[in-house]
Amino acid sequence: MQQTQQTKTVRKWFDISMNEKEEAFLEDMHRQGWCFVDKSIFGKYTFIPCQPEEMVYQLDYNPKALKNNPDYLRMFWDLGWESCYIHNGFIIFRKPQRLMNGKEEIYSNNEERLAYIKRRMLSTIILYIINALIWGNNLFTRIHFMQPGKADAMDIGGIILVTIDLLLFTGFAVYFIIRYFQMKNALK
Repeated sequence: MQQTQQTKTVRKWFDISMNEKEEAFLEDMHRQGWCFVDKSIFGKYTFIPCQPEEMVYQLDYNPKALKNNPDYLRMFWDLGWESCYIHNGFIIFRKPQRLMNGKEEIYSNNEERLAYIKRRMLSTIILYIINALIWGNNLFTRIHFMQPGKADAMDIGGIILVTIDLLLFTGFAVYFIIRYFQMKNALK
């Protein structure tokens, strides 16, 4: 954790199936007097000092709505939600607890929540599949052009490294597919 007088940086990693944990983390930081302002794809959260208060954070991922519907964010603003982070279709909303009417959520039913989960999972799985195809092609190329009996440590090391990467990318894709179906069953 890095901290200057003006900002605080916390490194945390949440996968796409851990929305509630990420929201709880941001809410806890706000209760401690640290307002969320930015996030990197590598799990680096940046906060600025604020008045400690109960704040509700909600996550959304809807790149098509952001691109095609200029009123998408206005709909949430009209309901009192502030968009405090927007990046590649991923949005983090917040709203003071004192302005809430009971338990408010940006998703009004399980079908909407499941559609959100599906959008995030599919975009991530597509990236993993593309990476797996790139690494698979790299592995095929290394093996295809390796001369029989003339493989050196670089060739063998490269094949091993590419194979490990390919297995990792495939493993992550399978993990996210399993998590999607687990969350889908939990929402039914």
